[in-house]
Amino acid sequence: MNGGKTSKCLVTPLSGLIATEPCEDVGAPVESGWIDVTPTRDIHTGWFGVSALIVGDEVRVEPLDVVVQLDADVALLDAAGCDAMSEMIERKDIRRALRGVDLLRTLSDTEIEALTLEISPMFVGAGETIIAAGDRLGGADDAFYIIHRGEFAVHDREHREIIRLHRGEHFGERSLLSSVRDFSADCTCRATETSYVFTIKRAAFERHMGPLRDHLDRHDAWLKELEAAKGIEIGDLMLLPTLGVGTFGRVRLVEHRSTGKAFALKSMSKSRIAKYRQQSHVRDECLLMRQISHPFCARLIKTYKDDVKVHMLLEATLGGELFRYLDTQPGGKFPEDWCRFYAACVVLALEHMHSQGIVYRDLKPENLLLDPDGYIKVVDYGFAKKVSKEKTYTVCGTPDYIAPEIISRRGHDRAVDLWALGVLIYEMVTGLPPFSDEDTPDKQIYDNITNLRYQTPRGATVSCNSLIKVLLVKTPSKRLGCGRAGLLELKRHAWFGGLDWKALIRKEIPAPVVPVLEHDKDTSNYEKYVERDDPEPAMAAGTSDEWADVF
Repeated sequence: MNGGKTSKCLVTPLSGLIATEPCEDVGAPVESGWIDVTPTRDIHTGWFGVSALIVGDEVRVEPLDVVVQLDADVALLDAAGCDAMSEMIERKDIRRALRGVDLLRTLSDTEIEALTLEISPMFVGAGETIIAAGDRLGGADDAFYIIHRGEFAVHDREHREIIRLHRGEHFGERSLLSSVRDFSADCTCRATETSYVFTIKRAAFERHMGPLRDHLDRHDAWLKELEAAKGIEIGDLMLLPTLGVGTFGRVRLVEHRSTGKAFALKSMSKSRIAKYRQQSHVRDECLLMRQISHPFCARLIKTYKDDVKVHMLLEATLGGELFRYLDTQPGGKFPEDWCRFYAACVVLALEHMHSQGIVYRDLKPENLLLDPDGYIKVVDYGFAKKVSKEKTYTVCGTPDYIAPEIISRRGHDRAVDLWALGVLIYEMVTGLPPFSDEDTPDKQIYDNITNLRYQTPRGATVSCNSLIKVLLVKTPSKRLGCGRAGLLELKRHAWFGGLDWKALIRKEIPAPVVPVLEHDKDTSNYEKYVERDDPEPAMAAGTSDEWADVF
């Protein structure tokens, strides 16, 4: 092999010794820069020529000569083999990315495989506009865009920002769903940073995306609702009864005066947030909720702030806490088929959050509300955190639901949510958490968790006990759902056998309990609170509220 040649090959020694050394043309320009090669030989015992497998970019020429030190046998992958392997790597990357897109959750493995063949990857530069308000749409060139890396901002015709879209989210589907041909775009979609997207043209979309039209219609309706809500000011809201009270403030039902639409307004005291040093958690909650868009997750609509408080306008969920329904059942437990339904809703919500790199960290019945159809809404993202490949070490959560790696402070990731899912299923099936009863002190709970001291639920099916057992595993990497297949392996467990996940996400399965609601502002499913607005103290001298810049 002579350095500086453009031919591709990938080589590994089988026997003997081979080495690379600088070619004679050291210092020759390569692409936009110069390569400085130290004039020494490197003995190779593994693969080299790996530049031949760069995907989505030009092959970089290695300015090296290969010299046989002793008689050597090598395995060589030629140019055609490199091209085939590059395509295989790229398709695997696309397949993995598509599996992480919430929109495509209901597609089978076969449908995903077929869709990968239709995908065209594309780099988008920072500031580049993909769709501009006023563009003519409805033709064959329209495309559906899925974000694999980066961020896009969506603005209306008046240049007001509506939402920011991130990995796994999508845009462009409205033009493909519309029966109207030749119309103009309402919004502008512009990359805020260098991004990588997967594109699907109209013809391919119509071949493969038919089963997802209901989901897309809901997503489209949600974006329209967000767009309409951007004009709502806090003074336009009429305060109604309190839905819940917390450390930093309260959540109240509110009504938009001009439309009569109900929302939930979460108001938190800046001084109390600072007192308990929770600025970063509250800030993260706001930022992360802007990334979450799923039928089983509470959604953030708009934020406000004043001198003493920050406010989050949320969609109203008036069915009440799952804990309330659990507590009123005989024995404080649900029939197993109810448990399966609610657990499956939670699995889909976690699947969406994990696809966004978000660890929830506060799963418990009190944070699961029922919507008017009886389906789950996950609420309260105060402990949620964006976690990439690195672990996080914050100790947080509810004692009964904390995973052993949080207690030991070894660092944790999304696996803690799967531990909490096992605890949730156990509590729904038995009426009590696995590691405590009503009088167990926290220290004993932590000791029980660390030593995996719990009783196998009596009366539960074999498959239910099996699922609990593979979720309540002390080693995070060995928990079901923490392998390469992610939550897909959890969804394939026997306990969920026969469950139609596609019907569940479309809300076509009758819920076990449908909340009684007299009207769209009925708060009877919540505890009654004394209605008062205590004067909030001003921020302490020297205390900064810069953390509130995201509100």
